[in-house]
Amino acid sequence: MQVQRYDRGRLDKFDRTGAGGLKIPATIARTGIQIYRDARGNVVREYRPPEEVFAPKALNTLAAAPVTVDHPRLDGKPVLVDSSTWKRFSVGQVSEAPAERVKLDQDEYVKAPLFVNDGATIADVEAGKIVECSAGYTCRVDQTPGVTPEGETYDCIQRNISFNHVALGPTNWARAGNEARLRLDGSQEITEVETMKIKVDGVECEHGSATHISLLEKQRDEAIARADAAEKKANEAEAEQGKLTAKVDSLTADAEKSKLSDQEINQRVDEVLALRADAGKLLGKAEYDFNGKTPRQIKVDSIKAVNPKFDDKDRSDDFVNAYFQARLDDADSENYAGSDDGESRQDDGDTQSKFEARLRSIHADSLKAAQA
Repeated sequence: MQVQRYDRGRLDKFDRTGAGGLKIPATIARTGIQIYRDARGNVVREYRPPEEVFAPKALNTLAAAPVTVDHPRLDGKPVLVDSSTWKRFSVGQVSEAPAERVKLDQDEYVKAPLFVNDGATIADVEAGKIVECSAGYTCRVDQTPGVTPEGETYDCIQRNISFNHVALGPTNWARAGNEARLRLDGSQEITEVETMKIKVDGVECEHGSATHISLLEKQRDEAIARADAAEKKANEAEAEQGKLTAKVDSLTADAEKSKLSDQEINQRVDEVLALRADAGKLLGKAEYDFNGKTPRQIKVDSIKAVNPKFDDKDRSDDFVNAYFQARLDDADSENYAGSDDGESRQDDGDTQSKFEARLRSIHADSLKAAQA
């Protein structure tokens, strides 16, 4: 993103030129962190590394750049100086000689002479009304945060600096109050602010300092951890809900499968009635409660009615069914007869042979079914 910026400097003692103008040494731009507050109140820390400020390509744009009084504006909006506005705004120019690299305090500055040729401006400089300068330039803002070699954190980096003009103004002209100055950010003017003291989690620190950033990162990490925990809990709840839904679906499917058609119900009723009728042939006139009894239990009780010694323990359903059918065959052929007074009917050899044949037949049918 290409934007326009202003940077404040200072004017030193001037000399007169042969044409009556002024030659004024000036510190024009500096390296380091520039702290601004934008129109939304957000603090922005822009870093100008030395390799960008003193890049030959950047310094070449400063040579012969126009000098103006205040930053140029048209219709109230900040503009850059170009060939169509040079005559209107220019009161001089920056020296074409190579700019110097000087160190003041902990920052480095670009220093170059300014030549002022406009009579009214010369008078204001001589009278002490103009004492400051502010460079107007464009740059590309690299939105990559980081930490300077001196340990200061920043939000973005100014790159590809291209100087457009150097504006002149009175004491504190480039500032809002004593601690801030105007600069241009795209189409908006924003204000550089003094470092603010704030509290984060009860710890007082400078806004934008390493401590401030560290505390904000801690808050961010804690918020992310809480969000991750909540997401994990939600995922677990969703998974559990999925299991319950699957179980309900399975039970519903089983219930659907267990529903009997009218034909199946009639068939079951016929089977129950037929079993009771067959069991009655062996039970005789003895009272028997069929309610709640399984088909196997009814068959076992019927067999015991004619053979009290019968034991179905560890016997398969095939065995019980075969034995029951053998007894029914005997009952149908009247090979034995029970007494009306409740005496138990007894096995004979012919009954045992029928039972064994019946059991072999059931086993053979099971084997055929398994091989089919």
